[in-house]
Amino acid sequence: MLHRLLCFLAISIPVLAGTIDSGTIITLGSGDHATWLVDVSSTSGNYSVDFRSSAETWIGCVLCPIIRPGDRVNIYSSAGANLPPYLPGPVGQATIGGTFYPELIYNAWLLGISSSMSLSASFIAGEPGWYDVPFTMTGVLQAATVADLANFVLDDPVSGYGYASFYLGSGTLVPSIMSPIRWTFVPEPLTVGLVGFGLALILAARVRR
Repeated sequence: MLHRLLCFLAISIPVLAGTIDSGTIITLGSGDHATWLVDVSSTSGNYSVDFRSSAETWIGCVLCPIIRPGDRVNIYSSAGANLPPYLPGPVGQATIGGTFYPELIYNAWLLGISSSMSLSASFIAGEPGWYDVPFTMTGVLQAATVADLANFVLDDPVSGYGYASFYLGSGTLVPSIMSPIRWTFVPEPLTVGLVGFGLALILAARVRR
């Protein structure tokens, strides 16, 4: 009985609908009104979204006007509700619960549609070159169709984490990240570990039979 319970928990623990575990966000530029390219999917597979967004990306380190090896560097990027209330318009698409929506609005502050996502990463700078550093994301995704702005087809708190990839230059004033930042989401280790544990238990049970 305990064996069956462990198998059930290991396989079924997943999966919060709002957990993002695949896809990418690409931040282009730094400072006010940079551009985000978003293409992400939920862990449950219930939805995938693809849209562009105005955003802010900030890169800095404490008491270091020039980033040098050994400095701790913080990267923070946010998009959504903190930006000016632009007029609504089709700004993206999504597949939600198996239904494809070719034109969705993810942000229309005056209409109460407010998607917001924040990405953050921190690392110790080394020599110039390409970096892959861990990041975390939190936020909320809201979307409505152009034909029915009063009713959401997506309204979900979201979280996730993964690895941010970029090129770090040397001897330049902040920011010295010399490329777009690609934030790639990966599954949570806990979920992967539990699923793997469940599969191992099932295989062990079959071997014993």
